Amino acid sequence: MNYLEALRYLYGFADMERGVGFSSRSPAGFTLDRELRLLRKLGDPHEGLRFAHVAGSKGKGSTAAMIAAIAGAAGMKTGLYTQPHLHAFAERVQVDGMPIAGDELGRLTEEVAMAVDACTREHPEEGSPTTYEVITAAALLHFARVGVDLAVIEVGLGGTWDATNVITPLVSVITSLALEHTAILGDSLEEIAGQKAGIVKPGVPTIVSPQAPGAFSVIEERCQLLGARLLTAVESMLGIGFFALLIYTLGNRMSRS
Repeated sequence: MNYLEALRYLYGFADMERGVGFSSRSPAGFTLDRELRLLRKLGDPHEGLRFAHVAGSKGKGSTAAMIAAIAGAAGMKTGLYTQPHLHAFAERVQVDGMPIAGDELGRLTEEVAMAVDACTREHPEEGSPTTYEVITAAALLHFARVGVDLAVIEVGLGGTWDATNVITPLVSVITSLALEHTAILGDSLEEIAGQKAGIVKPGVPTIVSPQAPGAFSVIEERCQLLGARLLTAVESMLGIGFFALLIYTLGNRMSRS
């Protein structure tokens, strides 16, 4: 595939971001099974990577971009996966600040398409994957192929059932929460916090920006349940202090991995 053919293929699936493409072949409910099977067909490229995983309602995209910029300035080869794009779809998958080349996205998409076909043949009851699930698999495969030192991954929607939640990061980050996508995530901050806290993994440090008390309690309970160290950035430190805490935690984790 070339770049335009890849885009036509990717946009041929149900796409929650644009709210289009839903039919009888649309995915049945929220699940990580499709993404995990798709990655398995591709050789589980995510298994050998080091990640920072960023969720939240406000500032998650800019937080992910700043983490990647700081890591790059420290000499690390850094991948960044975000959404949506500003100008071109390729901006969603970047290495060292440069979007993936169009011909490379075409080659990756063609390879992922074969894995998608195999998965849908073997598990027709699950329906076809979404646009987001397919490009997430392609991004993880790209980061593995080019050998990034750190891949910074922004959650698309929520956390628990987001396609990116198949990774085990060095650090999880939850930025400020607000009422958003209430039809999917819940109509209270506590319910939304429960979805965002789905990215917390056993034993993985979680850095949280200031939250409403109810939302913070939900995240704190999740961290306690999973034995994940909870690190908070107080209001007065948000900014320089938040990123200093984040990079310090990342650096310690990377030196031990």
